[in-house]
Amino acid sequence: MENSTKLLWLTGPMQGRELRLPQGDLSMGPSGDIMVPLAERELLNIRVDDKGVFVRDTVKVWANGSLANTEEALPMGEPIEICGVGLVLGKAEQALEWQKLPAHVKNSQSRWRKMVLLAMTLITIVLMAFTLMLPAKTQPVFDPQLWLQHQLNVPALHQVEGNWSPDGVVTLTGYCDNSTAMAKLKEGLKLHSIRFTNTAVCTDTLISNVESVLSANGYQNINVLPSRRMGEVRISGAIQSGEKWDKVTRELEQVQGLKHWQVANDIGGYVQKFIEALRDKGLLQGLMVERRQDSIMVTGQFQDDVRSQIRQVSSELMANTGQSIDVRFENIPVRDNLSRYLSGQIVSFGGNSSHPFVELSNGTRLKLNSKLDSGYVVSHIDLKGLDLSRDGELIHIPFIL
Repeated sequence: MENSTKLLWLTGPMQGRELRLPQGDLSMGPSGDIMVPLAERELLNIRVDDKGVFVRDTVKVWANGSLANTEEALPMGEPIEICGVGLVLGKAEQALEWQKLPAHVKNSQSRWRKMVLLAMTLITIVLMAFTLMLPAKTQPVFDPQLWLQHQLNVPALHQVEGNWSPDGVVTLTGYCDNSTAMAKLKEGLKLHSIRFTNTAVCTDTLISNVESVLSANGYQNINVLPSRRMGEVRISGAIQSGEKWDKVTRELEQVQGLKHWQVANDIGGYVQKFIEALRDKGLLQGLMVERRQDSIMVTGQFQDDVRSQIRQVSSELMANTGQSIDVRFENIPVRDNLSRYLSGQIVSFGGNSSHPFVELSNGTRLKLNSKLDSGYVVSHIDLKGLDLSRDGELIHIPFIL
């Protein structure tokens, strides 16, 4: 027949698990039909029928801490202890919960306990009746959807959407301003036991991922900034089209959440115009000009009037181009800085206006379009110095003999 009785183990290795009991005679024990360790005996015989579960052997059975009558069916829903095994019985459709086995009490104690329990029950009923007579207080009910809607109202998360599935799982999509706000939201979801999946992309994470792609492909000193629209960034720096940048483009297309990017070589082009303007004014004598992050660094030993003239050139160039680039000065000798770009010291220069050259201390002769180990190419040579270019970035190096 279909089994209509089950038990929930309260002790032992199967603690917390349920077992449906088939009708008929069964044995419990290490070698029985139901394998379970027993105390002080090897087997315990039971019978399961429509009336319930009966113990066939002469053993002590404790039900809810009191000795039970083994001539009757074992009680349902109460913690039972037989031969050191704890269990609770119930119908197949009944939900059983784990209970702690109570201490054993004598019958007289059991009766006294029941009387005390009855008295406490009566007192509880009286208190409940009194409580019901008091003005009702509205207890707030936690609404996860309302809670999430409130959390997403903060500015950093206003473009994040929460989509709820029928089984109560929320999927976060869209964009957030920063990952700190998203981390705080996820902690709140976990605290309220709300299951979720997150595909939202935070702006700082997006920028970091784009910077990682650029750095991995050899692009240094590149600025990545967010645009006014979520999912878009602005990339500026010494960037030129070609196979190298095509590879970066393919990798950027795989960055999660990146919908569009703008590329600008603003500062690289500005440095070139700045060097040409200084050359036209005759202000490059003994000076090194290079890009440092978002600024232009002018290095050398110069007088205050030269500094003022360079600032004037910078102001005029900014007015003509509409760009605002910071120009900084280092009033120190240039010679030590040259080793970052040249493999030796400049010892001489010669040739003519069409074919100039520069001799280094290691015997290397640099001409126009000579490529250095650092990847820079000689793009200009005159009596004041030479220009090195790489990927749209330009550096002026003076002749210091």
